[in-house]
Amino acid sequence: MNDLQLLDTHGPAAQPLRTETLDRARAALLAEIGTAVALPLPAHPVRRTVRRRWWAAAPVRRFAMLAAGVAALGLAAPLVLSPDEAQAVVLVEATAITFPLSPGAVPAGLGRPVFEKDENFQLAMYVGEGTDRISVVVPDDRHHWDVPGNARTVDVAGQAGRLFSDDQPGDRSVSLVWQERGGRWVGVTGRGSYADPARVEAFAESLQGRPQPVPLRLSLAPRGWFPSKYKSTKVVTYAPRHGDREHDTLDVILLDALSKDLAGDYGATEVSDATVHGLPATTGRIASGWVVEARTPEGQAYSVLAPGNFTREQLIQVAEGVRYAG
Repeated sequence: MNDLQLLDTHGPAAQPLRTETLDRARAALLAEIGTAVALPLPAHPVRRTVRRRWWAAAPVRRFAMLAAGVAALGLAAPLVLSPDEAQAVVLVEATAITFPLSPGAVPAGLGRPVFEKDENFQLAMYVGEGTDRISVVVPDDRHHWDVPGNARTVDVAGQAGRLFSDDQPGDRSVSLVWQERGGRWVGVTGRGSYADPARVEAFAESLQGRPQPVPLRLSLAPRGWFPSKYKSTKVVTYAPRHGDREHDTLDVILLDALSKDLAGDYGATEVSDATVHGLPATTGRIASGWVVEARTPEGQAYSVLAPGNFTREQLIQVAEGVRYAG
């Protein structure tokens, strides 16, 4: 049942509703208020990216319909919260963004690592010419890999590892998977000229528990939020440890260039000039909350997208704390 059907069927002119009917309708409305749809972030530095919420297309009309439905059900008005009326944000020192392992030495021909994190794994990839590369994966559990039954058992720092190959046409790989003494699972995969058991074993043996900082990072984030996703050359996302990790997020996105029209590019309102890192910046209100576009002291363009319960001053504080060592 949509909102208009709800009003037509259960509006003020309808017969008195039973308590259980009101309770079900109240729960449905409040659940819909909290629902959001986010567009996936692109896999490369972008010209412009805006998170979209379910009210983004027509915020005034959509919110008015929900407010009318709540009123018809006899709910108190404060239960309908705009993003601005949500719980206040408290900024604290951001949780450091690091990859937990470092190799003793990077093999000749491979470059600096590219880091990535998703909901259930972290990855560091060292890329060379063509298909040459070695990747290190730290997943939540061993089910990240499909280890074949004929995998060979080898020793990795005193632990039993499983070595196996995947001979896909044009993309052969060799992987070594093991569990550290502390319980963490680790996997090393070589491709190209590194799809070689000896090279993969040597790289795995060289790994040390020395965290590597991710190049794109923040100094400040909301209290209780953590880096939930990142790709070190593109985007970092902080989200609450408990709550809506899909829609209540703080995103830093690297850009090719700054926008010349926040209103046109983002649909922003309340557009105004600001200063970030001592350089000109621009802020604006968008459907999902706030946006600021700025540059690092080294000249890298970026945007920060924050929820609506941030203040403009907090948005600028977070932007001031963006660092990129690319």
